[in-house]
Amino acid sequence: YLIFNKEFNFLQQENNIGSIRNFSFLLNKVETTYTLHIGAHDFISENYILNLKKALEENSSAVLAYTSFGSVDDNGNILNEQSLEEFKDIFLSNNPVDRVIVTIEKYKQYIFVIFGLFRTEIFKKNWQTKPVAGIDCLFLSLCANDGTFIKIDSEKFFRRVLNRKEGATAYMKR
Repeated sequence: YLIFNKEFNFLQQENNIGSIRNFSFLLNKVETTYTLHIGAHDFISENYILNLKKALEENSSAVLAYTSFGSVDDNGNILNEQSLEEFKDIFLSNNPVDRVIVTIEKYKQYIFVIFGLFRTEIFKKNWQTKPVAGIDCLFLSLCANDGTFIKIDSEKFFRRVLNRKEGATAYMKR
């Protein structure tokens, strides 16, 4: 269903179609300058969108603004935190080759930057509609080729760790 609000449109699938298909579905609907995708179970700090948007407005070469992240359990208890500080300088490099290489070599350490705020034109240009394993790494590599990723220290993304009953293979099939 679709709910309209002054600032947001809320869309909900009748059935769980998986994150990749849902990203593609939503991306076709977006007509804004910036795009942010997060799971319904994840959450962001209070001024997350405002401060990431401001950073992109002030840095024309940046295609993505991202933050550190924390993993939390079902009760909101912080399980661990990652500052992503080690990627800050390389993602700001003027050399796209350097940025792309780190997206491939350090994939597991930085992947949650995908929940940052993107320039919509870059998101649409690089998003692959075919759901394949590693699509998020490929997508971020393509984006890193197009521009820099800027880290915002004042905000944080929180990834809720769910106790899934399905394994990775079943998740990717869905």
